Amino acid sequence: ISPPVCPVPSPHPSPHVTRGTQQAAAPSMQELADALFDNSSTLCDAPTEGGVYFGAHVLFRGPGVVGRDVETAVDTLEERYRAQACKWIADPLKSSVIAPPMRGMETAGVAFCNTTALVGVMERVVEGFVRLMEDRKYLEKYTTLGMDVMEFNEAESNAYDLISEYRQYAAANIEEEEEED
Repeated sequence: ISPPVCPVPSPHPSPHVTRGTQQAAAPSMQELADALFDNSSTLCDAPTEGGVYFGAHVLFRGPGVVGRDVETAVDTLEERYRAQACKWIADPLKSSVIAPPMRGMETAGVAFCNTTALVGVMERVVEGFVRLMEDRKYLEKYTTLGMDVMEFNEAESNAYDLISEYRQYAAANIEEEEEED
């Protein structure tokens, strides 16, 4: 029996390997921070280039993590992604440091981001949900447990409202950029 294969990239950046030695070298805080905002490190297929960041929290773990290095890396990220940050949120990027490392890793990092790039993911989820509702698949399981069909319709409506709201925020951020220029 083989373990299930996960088609999604790992949320943890792979160790950086130096050429020729094939030994994992501990990444610098800046390399780790850059890897966290790389599209290949995301848990979902949402290209972040076109999205607006409402907020992000970067968490670094490990005994060798120094607060000053984290602040420098976060400042560099803020400067790089300033154009993609929501204009009406004062400080959209936060960071934390946790001393205990993850098992098997000396340093690690994870980024939690709320971005309008997630609209594509939300649309795919709603499309799948609508297909299931049209086919009435699995509906009986939930209605026998006491759910009403109207609750599903309300959930679909709420999802479409959220998608349109994210699109409005993205458009508002673009309009503000154009006014500033």
